[in-house]
Amino acid sequence: MIQPTPWRMTSLAFGVWALNFLLVYAVALVDESGVLAKWAAVGLGLVSIAAFFFIWRWAAGRDEARMVRLAVAIAAAATLFNSLIILA
Repeated sequence: MIQPTPWRMTSLAFGVWALNFLLVYAVALVDESGVLAKWAAVGLGLVSIAAFFFIWRWAAGRDEARMVRLAVAIAAAATLFNSLIILA
């Protein structure tokens, strides 16, 4: 199996957050009632957390694991913040 570089894993973590933000924000703009946006925030948040867990586990045992895990933690916190804004 091809092992990704730490920078690619870091970029993937921030890419997951960016995709989550764009999709939830797009649904929030289209849905006037906000009900669909809340369901999208919850559903995409769960998918994003699963992706972050996968990246976290992927970085295990590497020298640069601290950098990748910090990126995952920042991206997960940003995803949580975005979802909480939509759910409020």
